[in-house]
Amino acid sequence: MEAFENESEWIGGDKKSRIPKEVLVPVEEYINEGSGFDCSTDNGIQIKIPSAFFARKMGLRGGIDGRFYDSEGNLLAFDPSLLEYGPSTLLVKREEFIEFLEKNNLSIFWTVFGEKQVLDESWNMDNWNGRLSITGGFWLGAGQLEGKILSSFEEKNAGAYSSD
Repeated sequence: MEAFENESEWIGGDKKSRIPKEVLVPVEEYINEGSGFDCSTDNGIQIKIPSAFFARKMGLRGGIDGRFYDSEGNLLAFDPSLLEYGPSTLLVKREEFIEFLEKNNLSIFWTVFGEKQVLDESWNMDNWNGRLSITGGFWLGAGQLEGKILSSFEEKNAGAYSSD
């Protein structure tokens, strides 16, 4: 399985955009729903693979089971969900990836978005108390993970969550 070309590798980068600087998404998602004319599987497949940019620049070669190797045959990236139960994610060898980023004057960051609510079968807007919103960001700084997570509680009668 080879990484595929995206319509545009870099996105954003203009002041009117929600993304003011150019960014490159390092991971693509391959999905095969397991229906139609492809009889190679009865079940659907969903895996993460390196984007075409990273695969090309790191010299990655696709192999069996969504594993990606360098030119010397060393495993550098793979999605473990093809081999064992768990979420689809792309794992990459840390040292090689950091070396690649430094060599190409690139940085990597992760965004965190989430929320927590308590809802049960009797839920309605009258007994809803609000939700906990979670946001944050992390990046590699000098080879170490840095960042912060922020949380805030949005109460029932605050703006958009009012029952009126």
